[in-house]
Amino acid sequence: MERKLRRKFIGFSLTAYLIVFILIASSILITNYMKVNERAENIAKIIIENDGVIPKAQYPRRDTNIWKAPEESDKSQVSEDAAAELNASPEDINKRIEKEALFAARFFTVKLSEELQVKEINIGNTAAINIDDAKGYADKVVKDGKLLKKEGITDNYKYFVGDTSNGKIIVFIDCGKELQDFYFLVRTAGIVGIISVLGVLSVAGVLSKRAVAPIVKAYDKQKQFIIDISHELKTPLSIISANNDITVMEKGETGWTKSTSNQIARLNNLIDMLITLAKLEEKEDDKNKVEFSLNRQIDDVVTGFKSMLTNRGLKIEKYLNEDIVLAGNPYDFKKMLEIVVENATKYSIENSTVSISVKGEGDEVLIGIRNLAEGLEKKDYNDIFERFYRLESSRNSETGGYGIGLAVAKAIAENHRGNITAKSPDGKQMVIEIKIKA
Repeated sequence: MERKLRRKFIGFSLTAYLIVFILIASSILITNYMKVNERAENIAKIIIENDGVIPKAQYPRRDTNIWKAPEESDKSQVSEDAAAELNASPEDINKRIEKEALFAARFFTVKLSEELQVKEINIGNTAAINIDDAKGYADKVVKDGKLLKKEGITDNYKYFVGDTSNGKIIVFIDCGKELQDFYFLVRTAGIVGIISVLGVLSVAGVLSKRAVAPIVKAYDKQKQFIIDISHELKTPLSIISANNDITVMEKGETGWTKSTSNQIARLNNLIDMLITLAKLEEKEDDKNKVEFSLNRQIDDVVTGFKSMLTNRGLKIEKYLNEDIVLAGNPYDFKKMLEIVVENATKYSIENSTVSISVKGEGDEVLIGIRNLAEGLEKKDYNDIFERFYRLESSRNSETGGYGIGLAVAKAIAENHRGNITAKSPDGKQMVIEIKIKA
């Protein structure tokens, strides 16, 4: 119980952390990539608008790149350039940064004719590409006389296709440095993510014990209370049973004494089930598991219910594959099968058929129990595995059920690394399926 709660606590903590980390990391990476793309797109637009070159008139370089200290007599004079630098607004600074990025850009252009044939290549703004390389990149954008995309990435180059007065132009912007920085950021985020996940696991592992301690304590008290009260009820029931037996011996059996005996038997069965359930839910140790034959267990269970099946005019059909060997507690597993088969037998329509099937599905074994029943709807019935749940309370009273048996079956299935479900696929038959890890 404690292990399960601690695993859930660690799982929820790790999931919450991963969601937050992925959202933050994704936002940073996406924003960074969008900036790289936006920068390349802005540069490409300027180049396309100016027929494949950077317009010097619109983005002039400084005429003077050298500054000298003024003479003593000119110290009071401040050059207009210096004043402009001191009084520059944020907008001016951004424009200056854009200009620097534009002049630092490495690119080449390929002009195409109306028929999308290469007619001019300009590699004057990059040293890493020759004419043949440029043609190769152009062939990746234009194939069989068709333009594949208007923009995209090929190797480290972001390309954009634009229109000119004489055809089309493809501008290839070298984004190698920016992409390298972006990939480094991705790797860094991955490394930080792995280290932080290990840190969260360590911290959550330490805190989980303290976090679940109150729940475990309350659960243990509840479980102990069930066991204690069950044992306390055994004594008065034994006395009532003994008194009832003496009455039968002295005065003979009557309807009253028979009813009393039946109710005592039902209460004893309920107490045994509660004790069994309380003990099952604390089992997590695999040391006592042994191998057993599934087919043999099913045969034994069916044999035990033959008289009950005959009395209600029921037939039972078995669809078993080659014998499957499972590891677990054979006594508990047989108890689970008995509960499920008994449930199917009790609530089957008279003179109908109960079927049991076994088949392997990868590393799992699927056990199916089907029976025809009245008052069903086409839906899932997993609620019947909850304690004291009654699908039809009046019918349960007639058949002597308390709604605890299927809860025991569920606990046994979970102790064998499996689960149990119930549904009615057509509103006529009840299907209980047990999945167990082979």
